[in-house]
Amino acid sequence: MIGMVSKYDRVVGYGFLIPEDPTNPDASDFFVRCSNIQGPKYQCFLRLRQIVEFNPIDVESRPQAINVRKSPTTIARQVGHKAAL
Repeated sequence: MIGMVSKYDRVVGYGFLIPEDPTNPDASDFFVRCSNIQGPKYQCFLRLRQIVEFNPIDVESRPQAINVRKSPTTIARQVGHKAAL
């Protein structure tokens, strides 16, 4: 799934992603933890409005993102993303 970072706090190590789902504009945000971001642990952060790819799961009826990958097409996709406008 593709989404955009709506909030991320480096100090506490978690944030939220907005899914890019043209069929459901009211889709829920996905909770993301630092430990679920792929890459070196010293680079465990996301930027506001950064485009990412992730696997969605439900934990205790709450949508969460795992295997979060920073998308190589971030700049191109941000320009057209509904929340970036």
